[in-house]
Amino acid sequence: MAIEDTFIPTYFRVTISATGLGGAAPADGFIDNETPEEYKADPSFNALPSTLALSLAKERGNVRYLRIIQEVSTTIAPLYVLSINKPSAGPDADATTFDFTLVYDKPDFVYTRVVSEDGTGTPGTLLTGATALIRLIARAISMDVTGNRNTFNPTLTGGAGTPFADPSKIEKITTAKIAATVTAAEANITASIITNT
Repeated sequence: MAIEDTFIPTYFRVTISATGLGGAAPADGFIDNETPEEYKADPSFNALPSTLALSLAKERGNVRYLRIIQEVSTTIAPLYVLSINKPSAGPDADATTFDFTLVYDKPDFVYTRVVSEDGTGTPGTLLTGATALIRLIARAISMDVTGNRNTFNPTLTGGAGTPFADPSKIEKITTAKIAATVTAAEANITASIITNT
């Protein structure tokens, strides 16, 4: 195997602080890689959100996480998303920060260009590496998304008023942006190359 046929992956550590982001529904829920049902399956929690409002907040947090992964995959998809850390998060609580590592095999393909909709920077300017990731994530959390989700609803009951064992239904939910602008979002995001240890 020739040396040019090998690659050395690049690890980007990303931290998003919840301070000053979000608000009342539908801007609640911060960012979460787990749905309500996944919290039930997670042995660390083994619990579901206690109210419909908290369940919908978790769904919105998960939608934002999926939007982030979509955005950071626009030019090249990461090989892995590793080491997710979300202090204070649980079925009824949001994380205070959301940290994760993105692993790319071709880091030169991690880029984006400034667009006028960003509201900051000169349109057409090339952003690469960690700077590009910050911009892509900022875009993801400063946009509204509406879509269908299989949501957990603890208020659903059977014909005799008995709670369902797994009360969920598909419904259309709106996930509002948690940052008013790309600039405001970027103020809460850091990204840097780290050494794989």
